[in-house]
Amino acid sequence: MNVPVVLFGFVLTLSSSFGQTHFISLFNQAWRAEFGLSHGEIGALYSAATLCSAICLIYLGKLIDSIDLRLYTGTVMLGLAGAAWLMTGADSLVLLGLSFFLLRLTGQGLSGHVGLTTVSRYAEKRRGMSLSICGLGFSVGESVMPAAVAMLLGWLSWRQVWQGVVLAEILVALVLAFWLLHRFYPVRQGGDTGAESDAPDTGWRRGQVLRDSGFWLMAPAMFAPSMFITAFFFHQQSLAEFKGIEFPYWAATIVGYSVSSLVLSLAGGAAVDRWGAKRTVSLMLLPLLASCWAVGADMPFVSLVFFALMGASQGLYVPASGVLWVELYGTRHIGAIRALVHACMVFSSALGPVTFGLLLDAGAGWPGLLWFSMIWLITAFLMLLLGLKRAGMAAAKPALQI
Repeated sequence: MNVPVVLFGFVLTLSSSFGQTHFISLFNQAWRAEFGLSHGEIGALYSAATLCSAICLIYLGKLIDSIDLRLYTGTVMLGLAGAAWLMTGADSLVLLGLSFFLLRLTGQGLSGHVGLTTVSRYAEKRRGMSLSICGLGFSVGESVMPAAVAMLLGWLSWRQVWQGVVLAEILVALVLAFWLLHRFYPVRQGGDTGAESDAPDTGWRRGQVLRDSGFWLMAPAMFAPSMFITAFFFHQQSLAEFKGIEFPYWAATIVGYSVSSLVLSLAGGAAVDRWGAKRTVSLMLLPLLASCWAVGADMPFVSLVFFALMGASQGLYVPASGVLWVELYGTRHIGAIRALVHACMVFSSALGPVTFGLLLDAGAGWPGLLWFSMIWLITAFLMLLLGLKRAGMAAAKPALQI
């Protein structure tokens, strides 16, 4: 295992927390109060910003295949710091929306993209476990950030907290990332892609992936976790109220998500290395489906069970999906392919908050939303099984230049 590469990926995925919904949603009530927004209005603004970031990600994400990784990484991380700085001065809906857009693009979008793509490309052995450890950055952020922000908001304003984000991104994350880059990147010059010897000789281009029917059959399942988990996190205060649980207790049980995600990520990485990504990814949606049923039921510690099951699904997703694209399509154009996949994931995460928010404003109850979620997930699971049999099997065709 290439330790500097894996740690670099970990720093980037942890840094992406500043643009993730589990972090941004902690300021939801403060923004709604200051700007006079309803659930649906702030959800629509957030989703619009996320959608715009997904469109940009399709084109910006593929540049990682063609430009110096140091330049690309530095631009992304400084962009995330700039987005956080813009949020500190947001005094209108325009600036709030622009801050959302930049945070989602550089945080959720490009920071995670840099980390996972770099590990996918340069991890020459035990790629599944390497991606698992890289993905722990997401889990650590999800476990540490909510408690830290809740504590800080007790004696700082939300604007001051975002000032702290700027300092953390520049003084800690950026410095550490470049130190790790120096440990492994210079030896990769001269066209070495870091592909394993058993990887496909000719990697698929993104246009070829778009022509693959198996990819589109898998799509609803591959992007369902980001859609539903984002929606549940963004509207978690409303969901806690529906369950009659005090929000401080509800927020404390998010640790179940983090622990479960961490454990299943490591187990999933080992499973991928032993049995392959296709077998592992087929199990990905089952815990998320169970979480939707669990939160609608009356049971002890319901919020803890809910978060633990969601975390299990997310934990399996990171290593299994990361290696899946390499198994199916090779590493030569993995940056462009991951940019497409990540953009679709971000797009799906944009649908969740606005859809659930508008339905809540219209009077729809959480029981109906949970049934909708379960029906979607069951359908997506069946399509996934079919798509896994077809994906990557088509003969290579002339690629669309996208």
